Amino acid sequence: MIKPATSAFIHHDYIPTASTLILEQDIRRAIQRGDTKMCCSVQVTKTTTWASDFVEIVSSLKKKYGHQIAIESAFEVGFWDASGRLDLPKSGLEPDLLIVRPTLVPYGNAVYTPRQIRLLWMDELTTPYMVFRHLFRAMIGAMWTYPNVVVAEPLHLVGQVGLHEMDIPVEMLAGFAQAVAETQTSMILQQTWVRGANSAVEVLRLFGLNQSGKSSGVTMEQVLQKRYSLSDLSPLEVNRVIVPRAYAA
Repeated sequence: MIKPATSAFIHHDYIPTASTLILEQDIRRAIQRGDTKMCCSVQVTKTTTWASDFVEIVSSLKKKYGHQIAIESAFEVGFWDASGRLDLPKSGLEPDLLIVRPTLVPYGNAVYTPRQIRLLWMDELTTPYMVFRHLFRAMIGAMWTYPNVVVAEPLHLVGQVGLHEMDIPVEMLAGFAQAVAETQTSMILQQTWVRGANSAVEVLRLFGLNQSGKSSGVTMEQVLQKRYSLSDLSPLEVNRVIVPRAYAA
């Protein structure tokens, strides 16, 4: 049996190289380009000790350059588990945004590497449906828990665990789209910032689902007929995932 992957597997607790001087240079370049908004972000985990320092640095730069460009501070974080809790540091100062950009897959009460999850479902120790279920439970849960969440490339983990977007259950896609619209959650899709989709229809179109449907034959009308909420995903049956030693990352 192996331990679940932890945030330290991907990121170590180090002081970001983006010092005040480097951030200030980036802001000046953005102003010269004529940009009207800039987001200063840094990857953090629960063990990060300098998170408040980063927020304080960005706040000081806001005071200095805020009359020329809108500046936002952000933590880039992953999931802590499949309930939607994020791997956040205990910071006295909160950033403007929490950008959810996970590298580990939420499953049960922990997170695992994509390789671990891929081997599990390939050896029939779990199913693709359950993998999707836990991933969407985490994303929807985070949107309803944290008011300043931004979901970055929400489906990128699907391919990393060896599954396909066309395999996503229709009701889960519907629930995700409805949650995005109802919570007015911003997304980052293909490096483009999408702020505040007005409806589930608009969200589904962003993912390429139109009136004619995807190649799977599922139409937007079929998706929108599904009623799906956070309660449909709770409680999670798997409180602890036990995998053989062979599935070590």
